[in-house]
Amino acid sequence: MGNEQHLMKRWVETWKTTGEKLDQIKTEELRRLTADRARAMSRTLLSFANNGRFAELRRETSGLVDQQRYFATWKR
Repeated sequence: MGNEQHLMKRWVETWKTTGEKLDQIKTEELRRLTADRARAMSRTLLSFANNGRFAELRRETSGLVDQQRYFATWKR
């Protein structure tokens, strides 16, 4: 096997191992993610979009309570 093939094989093997470790890290980070942290991260990402023009669209809740209130009016 030539030196270049050997280096490519090593590179692939390294990324197989690294990929598995990165998947473990991602899974652990998602497991520890709280709703408050997820909202804060979303606000940060949205603040970059359209120079922050989406700020007025951000909510602190999921809207589920508002939705249930709206559906309740259909019963009446």
